[in-house]
Formats: sequence, structure tokens, C-alpha cells
Amino acid sequence: VTAAGRRGRYEEVASWTERAISAAPLRDGGGAVAAKILFLSRAAVHLGYAHREDLASRLLAGVDALAGGEAPPADRRTAARVHQIRALFGLRAGDTARYVAEHALALAAFEEAGDLRSACLERVSLGSGYADLGAYAEAEAALLRALEGAERMGLRHIAPWALQNLGHVRARLGRTAEARADLGQALEAGVAQSDARLAGGTRIYLAMLAQEEGRFGDAERGAGEALEALATVPAMRAGALAARSRALLGSGRLAEALDLAREAMATLEALGPGKMGELEAFVRVVLVEALVASGERG
Repeated sequence: VTAAGRRGRYEEVASWTERAISAAPLRDGGGAVAAKILFLSRAAVHLGYAHREDLASRLLAGVDALAGGEAPPADRRTAARVHQIRALFGLRAGDTARYVAEHALALAAFEEAGDLRSACLERVSLGSGYADLGAYAEAEAALLRALEGAERMGLRHIAPWALQNLGHVRARLGRTAEARADLGQALEAGVAQSDARLAGGTRIYLAMLAQEEGRFGDAERGAGEALEALATVPAMRAGALAARSRALLGSGRLAEALDLAREAMATLEALGPGKMGELEAFVRVVLVEALVASGERG
């Protein structure tokens, strides 16, 4: 399910999740329950991109039933997985504060269990959540620790995500040279790993950075490449549309920019709130910019 999700095969993720949820009740407790929660936690990461809200709701209900309600399981790794799932559904409900709080609990549980690899990945999620809240200093600190841990342990699938988020955070802090270097490394890894979300999301951030630096042609090309990479990921594709719209605004191509901004907003509205994190606000801001530049009201 992880391999399918990384390659954008979200209907395959949904199919595997459906089978897991519908499987006969587990009888041996412990190990089987932990294994099922582990699978569902990994499926939950990718399931939102399949836009199967019915299945997502069933997944959360199934995890709560397996975990025994609100109290986390005694096994610390299993407890951490439960917190991960609750964090994701908090984010999809538009509750970023809960997303951060649940990931902090998951991080603590993984550390208690001595699972340093999973704790490393949790720091990436925690850093991303802090960035969505605008707490960039806290985000950078968490992401630096994640990157250091990933490089020390040779976790090549985690380090690029830390770099991507670190590049975005440093761009927001005005440290553009560092941001460009971080994002360049993340993009190289995303392409090499055939990870559509990593490569596409990184191209969005690079396009945003190019636009802010006045390199509108580079921004438009980068956003166009992001659109291609994210063909099967509508939530992130909306961010790419907005990034391309803003690049066209910079080039003075107002009518094209407004069309793209409206398409991005229509995608966001079709998906519902809470699917895009900080990119959701970006889409809304770009639409306003395009409307103002074009002399329109809506």
C-alpha cells in the first residue's frame, strides 16, 4: 500500500484498505491487532488522496474499535500509530492544532518504544504541522532533527521529505539560497524514487520561490511540471494551478492567470476543506490576487 501510494495509484490504496477493513474480526488480540493498525496507519497517509471520504470514516472508526476507544493502547508502537491516524483525520477536518498535538503524542510514544526510525518520520510530520500554523522557528528545529536522524540512520525515504519541508520553511523565513538548495535535493530524490507527491510538491515550492524572486518564466515552467507530476493528486494539483497562476500574474498574463486561479479554487471547493494544509490558504490568496489584478470581484 505504501508503494502504491508513493506512485499515485490511490484507487489501489483504496482497494487494499477496503479489504483490510472488511476482514473478519481478529481473535488473537495483541500481534494481529497491532499489525492491522500498522497497515491502516500507512493506508491513512495515502487514502485522503483517493478522495474516498466514506472509506476514510470507516477506517477511523475501525481503528478506534481496535484501539478500544479514546485511550491509546498500552503497546507504545501501536499507540503511536493510533495517534498518527487521528492526526491525519484532524488535518482533514481542518484542525491543524489537533494534527500537531497528535503527532507530538505519536513522537513521544515512538521514542518510549525505542523506535528511532519512526520517531524520525514523526518529526517531519510535526515540522510540517508547525509550518502550517506559521510557527516557522519550531518547524525548522523539528525538521533539522529529522534530517540529521534520517541521514545518520540512512533513511533515504525520509530525508527528502525533511528537505522539502525545510526548504519551504526557510523560504518563508527569507533564506532563499538555503531553501533552493534544500528543495533541489528533495526534487532529485523525488524523481529518483518515482514519488509523485514528493516531486510534485517540491516543484510547487520551487515555483513559488522563483515567482517571489521575479523569475516568472522559471516559476511557470516549474508549476507546469508539478501539474504533470500531480495528475492523479487533485488536492496538490490545485496548489500547482495556483502557483502557475501567480507566475502568469507576474508576467502580466492576467486572463490566463485568472482562469487557472478559478480552476484551482473550484478543485479546492470540490474536495472540501482540510485536504491541502497551508496550500489551501495559498489557493485562496492567489484567486484574490488574480481577481484584483483583473479588476473583477468574483
